[in-house]
Amino acid sequence: MKRNLKKETNEVIGLMTKAYKFGLFENSGAERVFEPLSKRLDKVRLRPNNIIDAGAHSMTNVIDGLNDIGYEFKKENDDGKLHYFSEETRISLYLNPVNRKISLIP
Repeated sequence: MKRNLKKETNEVIGLMTKAYKFGLFENSGAERVFEPLSKRLDKVRLRPNNIIDAGAHSMTNVIDGLNDIGYEFKKENDDGKLHYFSEETRISLYLNPVNRKISLIP
């Protein structure tokens, strides 16, 4: 009984550690995109849940900004979001053309 409890506790701790590390990675991904983009587009804002709000800029400016920082258009998703990817950072972005918000999640 003690052995099973210890094993299950260690498994839960392992899962929590992985989730925590993944959360840090997601946050650093958003920061790695936001920092250079904010230098090109002065009115972008980092919102909760790692959403980059570029709504104060035109779609052309947002696309040019993404291209300037090394993101290349890949395809349009079924829900209308535009998928961009950077070979250098290995980060995928999803731009919603309606409200010009950028997320790391499709």
